[in-house]
Amino acid sequence: MKQQRIVLLRRHKLLKGTTNEQIRWLAEALGMFSSRDRESCQFRIFIEILKSMRTKKGLSSDELAYRLRISRGTVIHHLKKLLEAGIIIKEGRIYTLRAYSLEALANELERDARNAFEDIREAAKKIDEDLKL
Repeated sequence: MKQQRIVLLRRHKLLKGTTNEQIRWLAEALGMFSSRDRESCQFRIFIEILKSMRTKKGLSSDELAYRLRISRGTVIHHLKKLLEAGIIIKEGRIYTLRAYSLEALANELERDARNAFEDIREAAKKIDEDLKL
């Protein structure tokens, strides 16, 4: 089974705000920002892929690098992180959101987290039994 890194940051729910503020909140909650990513490249890549979903077409790493004016190496680095998190998928050379909408993506990520916690729970139960806890 392919490994998936699930990152969730508990944040106060954004009750109001512009669409851009809501997207930024969602991206922060999914761990798309880090102190090492000073130019918010991962978030910018996510936004471009999200925009491409309106036309049901994904983007290649070359297209992303050109649109964002960042190196292809930087794009590839952040695409790998988004792939590892299960946020995007790659079909051939094209990257798209894993789901057709952000709500559907949230549902799929929730299912992934539940499955991961079920595995953790089963392992914890076995360890408790072995340790007679």
